[in-house]
Amino acid sequence: MFERFRRLLRCSIVVLEVVAAVVAIVIVCSNWHSHLGRLFLRAWKDFLAHIGSTGPGFISPVIVSILGVVGTLLCIRFLLGKEAMLKHWWENTAITALVTIVVLLAVYGPQFAWKFVKVIYDDHERLVAENKDLKGLGAGNPYIIPLNNQFAATINTLNAFKSLKENGQRCKILITYPAKSSQQYAAVLGDLARAVGCDVDVIDPNVPNRPNEDVFKPLPETIIVHGQRKDIYGFTVALSNAFNVTTNVKLPEKMAPDEIWVQIGSGVVLRKE
Repeated sequence: MFERFRRLLRCSIVVLEVVAAVVAIVIVCSNWHSHLGRLFLRAWKDFLAHIGSTGPGFISPVIVSILGVVGTLLCIRFLLGKEAMLKHWWENTAITALVTIVVLLAVYGPQFAWKFVKVIYDDHERLVAENKDLKGLGAGNPYIIPLNNQFAATINTLNAFKSLKENGQRCKILITYPAKSSQQYAAVLGDLARAVGCDVDVIDPNVPNRPNEDVFKPLPETIIVHGQRKDIYGFTVALSNAFNVTTNVKLPEKMAPDEIWVQIGSGVVLRKE
């Protein structure tokens, strides 16, 4: 019996040596400490939640086992004397401790290992989702700017109006829109044009002195740029980076040749490609 117990003890020592080697590697690689510490702590908390326990609740059965062994030895001493207690105390204690450790590892080891791997996997999935959000491909963040983004559209539109001011030219812009649903487009274009120093008039659909749209009919989901300036096509191309735009070189009679009329159509006039 003693020989079999010695073999069992030798196997346990080998396992402990492997664990000690891993611990030594972790200690040497000091840059891992904080990361591994947080990883084990998260895995431990998930493991406790998985088995429906807490730290003290998990350790309590181990303490009970240890106290049970100590209590048994004390009872043997009280009933049979000191010699009887010391006769096999080492073997009994070692076997009890070994069986307790093996049972704990067999029952809880796979569950903790699963939670440890799951924490790593969840971290990976979270990082993948965050990277998608940073690239503008995320679906859960309302503040994400997609690759075809509003920032680029704003800069392109700002540069379009800025091009009208090159060489000190006069920049006079008239903006019309057909309905309240298109008012936001008119407001944004007006603000961007004013930002570069253009003189802007945004005309409400109910204003009577707006250009005659029976002659210059708006196109749905399109912005028509009316103008006779030489740089009108460059302005249209720059504006088309963000909007669905077309050009008309004719102007209403009351407008000066260097003025530009931005006629917003109904519906969504943003570029869809």
